[in-house]
Amino acid sequence: MFIQQNKQLHPWDSSPIESLRIFINKITDQYGVQLQYHDNIGIFLNDYKIGALLLTYYSHNNSFCNYIKAQPDACNICYCSKEKLCDIVQKASAPFYGKCPMGLEEFIFPVLLGQQVIGYFTVGEFYSNKDLVKQHLEKISAQLKIENKLLYDYFFETAHQITFQISDLAADMNILTNWISLYVQCNSLCTGYTSLKPLDCDSKNYVVDTAKDYILKNYNNYNTPLDLKQIAQTCHCNSSYLSHIFKKNTGMNITEYITSFRINRAKYFLSITDHSISRISEMVGYNDSGYFARVFKKNTGYSPDSFRKKHHKSGSL
Repeated sequence: MFIQQNKQLHPWDSSPIESLRIFINKITDQYGVQLQYHDNIGIFLNDYKIGALLLTYYSHNNSFCNYIKAQPDACNICYCSKEKLCDIVQKASAPFYGKCPMGLEEFIFPVLLGQQVIGYFTVGEFYSNKDLVKQHLEKISAQLKIENKLLYDYFFETAHQITFQISDLAADMNILTNWISLYVQCNSLCTGYTSLKPLDCDSKNYVVDTAKDYILKNYNNYNTPLDLKQIAQTCHCNSSYLSHIFKKNTGMNITEYITSFRINRAKYFLSITDHSISRISEMVGYNDSGYFARVFKKNTGYSPDSFRKKHHKSGSL
């Protein structure tokens, strides 16, 4: 009795993080949008489970934004704009629609815990008037000495006009933001979340965010080791300045941050996959699984095997 109905209920995955991943994918696919998450309270480092997923949405990863961020002057404008947006979100505490200095339009949806903004999603990328966009891009091209045609091509490859019901997107984003708020609240009450104190929005420099973005994109490439000099070049500053500003902003030096980042990713993979330890060590940027195991134990108190036995598919994800 009810065989067909019951078949369709399986396989059943009760993991909240997997449900979150599926729901985010549903939003991006249904509306044809890109999501980016700005973390105000340190979820990325405080909680490897949700942090590993949200890190995928840490930066605007599209052809236009990547091209802009490769231009030193334009990159600085973008990060200064991000600081201003953070302040605006804190004051607004409600969804709104806006435009970045480079002309991309997007929705902003704050994640609230009571009256506190603990993070926010941007959803884009859009444009309203093609002629006005072209005029704006011409000004940017002249101001920053960027090639016109490449700017146009990347912009219209990235952005499109809104073709969906905004109220539908708002309803889904309301579910998503409330999910994260409840998850953080639950972890704060049940597991002693380290802090709900907001991070400083005014980093005074785009350098730290650029360094984090570079680490995010390259942490798993063990053939190209992450070194201070290369990261500093990407941030358009010298190594000593990067070391100083990064430590001041994060409380960790570059090496400590990279290690923490990789270990958190490894925890995530150990918890949700059946990949071998050797495979996971490669996935997080270590080409020597023995060395990876020693680093993992030093930072967690567990060997990778022991951690997996304790956390793998436990239903706590």
